[in-house]
Amino acid sequence: MADEKFEQAGAQPAKDKSYFERSTWLRGVFMVLFAVIWGITEVVLVGVVVLQFGFALFTRAPNEQLRAFGRELARFLYDITVFLTYGSEEKPWPFAPWPKGTENLPAQASGQN
Repeated sequence: MADEKFEQAGAQPAKDKSYFERSTWLRGVFMVLFAVIWGITEVVLVGVVVLQFGFALFTRAPNEQLRAFGRELARFLYDITVFLTYGSEEKPWPFAPWPKGTENLPAQASGQN
């Protein structure tokens, strides 16, 4: 009888709750995976920053390959952020191609001579 009142009130029965859905739990697993990948990528990013500073310090110019990789890394972190915040259902690399497009990123850093 209590279940009838629950269903009559317009609420969903307990079996329809999202925490019973396999897809919700699977997304949670992917979210944890990408949070771990985010942490690893931060370490790689720090390495790129230090190397790029070294190149700028000793050669007076940033390394172009590191610059390109840094832009791709930034796009990868952006894609992870969008996935983690439910902005997209599309999973980032390695479930999608490595981000080559940098159309959302500025073409050149400001303040360069």
